Amino acid sequence: TWDDTGLPNAALPYVIDPNYSPAGTDDGYIYGQNIVCATAQTLSVATNTTATLNYVGQYISGASYLPILAYLDFDTSGIPDTDVISQVNLYGYFESETVGSYNFTVRVNDFAWTTPLGTDQEANYDGCRAATYDGQWLDTATATYGQYIASANLSTSWVVKTGTTRYCAISSRHLAGSCPDGGNP
Repeated sequence: TWDDTGLPNAALPYVIDPNYSPAGTDDGYIYGQNIVCATAQTLSVATNTTATLNYVGQYISGASYLPILAYLDFDTSGIPDTDVISQVNLYGYFESETVGSYNFTVRVNDFAWTTPLGTDQEANYDGCRAATYDGQWLDTATATYGQYIASANLSTSWVVKTGTTRYCAISSRHLAGSCPDGGNP
């Protein structure tokens, strides 16, 4: 989903196909903030695991750049080791958007981030950017808000049977080091 800052955010609950929701209170987002965009993209300042929405993207607030990465945590311990996983998709509700001409894709990366999220905040922030790309969740240029959006098919081998499966989501503009020149990218 998207809020009035132009950041995509996903309303809870998330669902992993067919019906796995986040494991608990571990998921959330980490963001950077600095007047120098490149610094904000590489240095985190805070974690939020209590928000009812999750955010992905980057925007300008005053004179500061704020890139935000989302972290998703699914309890997949109910999947027996003997089961075969044939398809994995991530669904999130695309609530609203204010991105203007700064469209980007939301990428899902395979990343077994450390919990609780804020305990190893900088390692989790850096790790998401360096994590293995699994698939695209949505493209802000073509997605229609006000509906659930399914990701591309994600890797079936990443799902942790009888355990916890974790992902992070990041803006393609953040990964490319693309900095906004005003407005909400």
